[in-house]
Amino acid sequence: MSSDSSSFSESWILAEVVSYNRDKKAFQVEDVDAEEGKV
Repeated sequence: MSSDSSSFSESWILAEVVSYNRDKKAFQVEDVDAEEGKV
């Protein structure tokens, strides 16, 4: 695996977990910053 930073980009958000789907093994999240108008 390459550590070349140009091959990918990281993005972070502040989110709150709303629910978890066991079948899909996935979390449903809500962007906390968007609620406060800090987009």
